[in-house]
Amino acid sequence: MRAPGERVKISPVAKKLAQEHGIDVATLVGTGPEGRIVREDVERAIAAESREPRAASREPRAESREAKQAIPESIPLTGIRKVIFDRMGQSWREAARVTLFADADMTEMVRLREAKGAEWERRFGIKVSYSDLIHMAVARALREEPRINCRLDGQAVRVRKEVNLSVAVDLGEGLVVVVIKDADRKSLGDLAKAARDLAERARAGKLSPDDMADGTFTVTNLGGLGVEAFTPIINQPQAGILGIGKIMEKPVVLGGGIHIRSMLTLSLVFDHRLLDGAPAAKFLAKVKALLEEPAWIA
Repeated sequence: MRAPGERVKISPVAKKLAQEHGIDVATLVGTGPEGRIVREDVERAIAAESREPRAASREPRAESREAKQAIPESIPLTGIRKVIFDRMGQSWREAARVTLFADADMTEMVRLREAKGAEWERRFGIKVSYSDLIHMAVARALREEPRINCRLDGQAVRVRKEVNLSVAVDLGEGLVVVVIKDADRKSLGDLAKAARDLAERARAGKLSPDDMADGTFTVTNLGGLGVEAFTPIINQPQAGILGIGKIMEKPVVLGGGIHIRSMLTLSLVFDHRLLDGAPAAKFLAKVKALLEEPAWIA
């Protein structure tokens, strides 16, 4: 929550987009460096409003927004809500969950995106988000540390050769998990386009069964909502899920001195029935290393 009179840090593109769609920037949580509101933050707000039903009467905007934010007194356990109810409960009861945490120094990644973001957008025809960069690092880590890329298959643990990255998409009341097939083989541009296409079709209700099938590992991101760290529930029958928090500037001790760095908390939850702590830790360390030294990204 911003203090009264506090200046809102927002990029020019995000400011223009917010004005065009009537979005109150004071209500947004910025995910850019130093809490700056960027284009993706405004686009999320626009998508959230488009999913909410419009009031039949032409009430003042402030009143209609308050009405739209009202929580219903009863939410039926049907449809997608029932699916989530059953699957999350089953996972919580069955999996032997262990959570590993690591703080990744994203300072160089932030600098890389600021330096090459415009070039990437011209080259790929799409704006590359931090989520896209994280997805790319996770996909590469799954290829290099494949033991965690496994699932329960009857009475056996099946280690998958394919890297099919499952990504959680918020639908407002409920969520779906879409799957980016062969994520480790995709370029940054193709990975970003695939993620955006799946998310847009999910919110439009146009996903096919294949779009949600055959994932091998899941990533879920609450950083855009201001969450620093959390422990997600495993998407069974997969063995692990990685929770992504918010990139935040924090004081860090380096070389005997205190420096302000852009830090990101990673939360890896894995099923100890399917793999041990060492391979899970190696995978998390690989993700952290790839994020901290992003020179490998083209």
